[in-house]
Amino acid sequence: MVIRRPPSQVIWQKIKKNNEATAHLAYYYSNQKTEFPVRDVAKKWDNKSDPNIETKSYGMFSTCMPPARKNMVKRGDSYIFFFTRRNKQRILTGYYELDKFVPTGITPTRGGKPSKFKDIALLAKRTHFVRDGIPFTGKTWSKIKSKHIHENEIKGFGPRDFVNVDAKMTKKLKKLLDEQKDITAEYVKEIHNLENINKENHGKKYPTWKRNNGFTTKDFGDFVQ
Repeated sequence: MVIRRPPSQVIWQKIKKNNEATAHLAYYYSNQKTEFPVRDVAKKWDNKSDPNIETKSYGMFSTCMPPARKNMVKRGDSYIFFFTRRNKQRILTGYYELDKFVPTGITPTRGGKPSKFKDIALLAKRTHFVRDGIPFTGKTWSKIKSKHIHENEIKGFGPRDFVNVDAKMTKKLKKLLDEQKDITAEYVKEIHNLENINKENHGKKYPTWKRNNGFTTKDFGDFVQ
């Protein structure tokens, strides 16, 4: 029997940051019809919950890419940079400045088999998402290096799902995004719009989950064993 915790008993731990300010680059599925690239809440049979910018969390409400989160905590990363595909173009859209983590107690699966470790959820102290993003202009799989990052583009294709990023590259990616206005609040409004459209069309905001409501920090306890 799984016993859920009240939110007050979800004990977050500080991430022990390394001295280099490293990061991870992580892919997410975005909606192709919205004004800007919010996560695809309306994805058929798979309503997306991450990056969960409304709660500044990642991995609390989904178990996608658990090895990435485990590695972020182990390395002591300072940031997660998010990228997606938009109108057949890969773009860098925003970042989390990481702060804390909590073991969820949930065993993720890969290829239908259980992992040998429990999943981890991450919490950001700050989020920064932008309207236009930075395009990836490469056409084939290749490792992105610091030299590929230019003023208005990243001359590479990026990883399939996630990859770690060194300190020099972290600094460059953050600078590119910081030069654009933070519109995280508008992202959150658009996410809520998609949730409401789901409810109108399917009776629930997250029909795949059979979930009536969206997500708030008060829900953390329902997802930590």
